Amino acid sequence: MWETIAAVVIAIAVAWAVFSIVKTFGKFIINGIVGLLAMLIINALGIGVPVNLLSVIVVALGGLPGLAIVIILHFLRIIF
Repeated sequence: MWETIAAVVIAIAVAWAVFSIVKTFGKFIINGIVGLLAMLIINALGIGVPVNLLSVIVVALGGLPGLAIVIILHFLRIIF
C-alpha cells in the first residue's frame, strides 16, 4: 500500500519536473527562432547586419535582445 502511494508521488514529481524543463526550453527555442526571423527581416529591409556564425549564435541564444546587441555593435563598428 505505502509502496503504491510512494510510486504515485514519485511519478507526479518526475512528471512535474519534466514538464517544467520542457516548458523552459520551449520558451528558449521560440525566443531564438523569433530573433533569427527578425534578423532575416532586418537584412531583407537593407539594414545590412552581417549573417555569420558569431552573429547567428548570439541572436539564437539571445533572441531579440541578442539581435539588438548585434545591431548596436555592428553600427558602432566594434564587431560584426
